[in-house]
Amino acid sequence: MKQVSCGEAHTVILTTEDKVWGWGMSNYGQLGLGFSGDNFEPGLGMAKSKVAEPVEITEFLPEYVIVTQVVCGAAFTMFLTSENELYGCGINDLGQLGLDTYLEEMQIAVLDRARMNAKVAQMRELN
Repeated sequence: MKQVSCGEAHTVILTTEDKVWGWGMSNYGQLGLGFSGDNFEPGLGMAKSKVAEPVEITEFLPEYVIVTQVVCGAAFTMFLTSENELYGCGINDLGQLGLDTYLEEMQIAVLDRARMNAKVAQMRELN
């Protein structure tokens, strides 16, 4: 294992084979698996958003992407690639993902390149 990062209720790991795996809650789409708690009928969202077994997240990224670093926030996840691209998924109500919208991202979204360089620099400073 290269790296592990934990959010409030989800965990993401980066393996030595450059694969990303995750488990835990994905009620805000923080695992990037294409769903959030809102996808289910009222009252079932939390229960159905639990991912009890590790799931490979790499499959939900473009094929050419090689993830070099993962960072979890409380209910979002960021992925830095070998090409210095920054991807993110999960809650975005306060702009945590650096996107032009304030909607949660259930799928993994690439950040705008203009903002991306600043975010990459900040991520590197944290480590």
